[in-house]
Amino acid sequence: AAHRCFDCYQSPIVRTECLLQEHKYNPFHRIETWSFKWRIWKRGELGTVVGFTLNLGHGGNRCQANRLPPRPTTISVTVCYLRHTSIWTLTVSQDRHRELNNTMRESMFLRGTRRAGVEPTKNLEPRSLAVLCPACPHPGINMESGWEALP
Repeated sequence: AAHRCFDCYQSPIVRTECLLQEHKYNPFHRIETWSFKWRIWKRGELGTVVGFTLNLGHGGNRCQANRLPPRPTTISVTVCYLRHTSIWTLTVSQDRHRELNNTMRESMFLRGTRRAGVEPTKNLEPRSLAVLCPACPHPGINMESGWEALP
């Protein structure tokens, strides 16, 4: 089958073996496989390609001590196990909207001080964070000298 990587820059069209070798260290890239039946590129994950194995540890290579052939393994995670081990609680999380608003306000203030070139820890003069409108006339900035004498 012909494949190309959706996430790689200028990815060429390659065979399955080449795709698996090239993406040994990028297992979460999205791929497109050519469908001869429909004559279109079908999107999918690298894990759906036949022959793909994700080797954990050993730098992405297969463990040399393992003598068994690779076989697919499915790991099933159930909510009951997570609740039993207290990894996941079923309690409703608190509403953090007020904290989010405070954080956004502080972030906007710091962004404004950085844009205006002022230090946020010192006393700020009124209107020191205001952005001048580029379309409005400002003497000495976007108006020619002697504009008062013009008709």
